[in-house]
Amino acid sequence: MSSAGEAGVFSGDGDGGRAAIDAARREFDQAREPAPQLPLIADGDLPPVPDLAESDAYVSLPDAAEILQLQMANGGDLHRAVQEHRRLKGEGGRKPGSKNRQNRAFQEYLLQFGPQPGVTQMRFLGRPVEQLAAELGCSKLEAAQLQIRCDDNLLPYFASKMPVAVAHRFEGDVTINFFDGATGMIDGGELLPESADGDLFGGMGFADAETADFCASPSDDEERSE
Repeated sequence: MSSAGEAGVFSGDGDGGRAAIDAARREFDQAREPAPQLPLIADGDLPPVPDLAESDAYVSLPDAAEILQLQMANGGDLHRAVQEHRRLKGEGGRKPGSKNRQNRAFQEYLLQFGPQPGVTQMRFLGRPVEQLAAELGCSKLEAAQLQIRCDDNLLPYFASKMPVAVAHRFEGDVTINFFDGATGMIDGGELLPESADGDLFGGMGFADAETADFCASPSDDEERSE
């Protein structure tokens, strides 16, 4: 490649410089163009994609690598790959009533180092307070508190707590009857017989003037306007 002009500036003159520029341009164009998409199925139409929201696929979506491997084994058929994955994996999750084998294995591992925790607490409860305090080197009060704590931990395995439900709300219809000539007190006011116009507040006379003005009957308003 030849260069001219200032030092370090490539001019592109000459056959070698032009060839380098053309090669770089071809590489740039190839990198910019998207690669062709390979067909999923060689021959035939593409089957409808199965709904992954059905059955167990919604609960536990399959891994993309597993589906791709099954798809390649089934000639590129995505529908058959998903069906095969569901057949191999099953419905997913433990069936109702089945035991958790992982928890069972962990329990068996822990029991190698000592007794079951419930058995240990029952041994504390089976000893007299004096004997337990002497063995643990603590006071009788501390030994009794330890036994009470063991009682609280083991009691749910023998008896369930069943609190008595108490209804704090009254449900039903409430009827208030106003009798002609009866008197009573509501918030410090005197309840008088119902007036002739039948208005609810018209038949109520109150001791204080402020409340009486607020609950005045329409007839009183008309008299004031006159």
